[in-house]
Amino acid sequence: YLTKQEEIKEKVGTGMHRMTRKKRRMREAKQEQLEFQAEEAEHYEGTGERPQKIMTDNAIKSTAKAQKKQIMDRVRLRDATSMHDEDVERKEKFKKKEKTAKKKKGAFATDALGDSGLFGDEIIAHEPKPKDVKVAKSAFEFTDFDPNKPTRKNKAKAHHAFKSKSKFKRRK
Repeated sequence: YLTKQEEIKEKVGTGMHRMTRKKRRMREAKQEQLEFQAEEAEHYEGTGERPQKIMTDNAIKSTAKAQKKQIMDRVRLRDATSMHDEDVERKEKFKKKEKTAKKKKGAFATDALGDSGLFGDEIIAHEPKPKDVKVAKSAFEFTDFDPNKPTRKNKAKAHHAFKSKSKFKRRK
């Protein structure tokens, strides 16, 4: 325990106090950057060649800021689109991927007929059901079940409509 306190006393005034990992990493990165800049300056003085890229503090900060802005824009765009639009987009991507996969494979590799989707998908339309369907009268009379009656007796309605708030905000 004493050695720890002695170490702390030795480090007082040096700026190397007990830091968090984040602060230590930041300090190391800044020192490396300063060393690199000093090397570049020496190289420039010695040879007269300008380095291709000079990474200054402002340049690093501006690139970090631009990257952060790009990420936020992406998040904002994702939040602005509705779930329906996302579903439509996903289906289009899937269809596109399916078409390219069919083109890449051989003629007999995609289906049993071997036409490789040449004639497209056949759409089958069913005749609509007649509206006046007469059901035979049953001897049994249903008394207990009412389909229009609410199923929950006196329970409170749940508040977990969606798992995430962002998903809830995206639906229209």
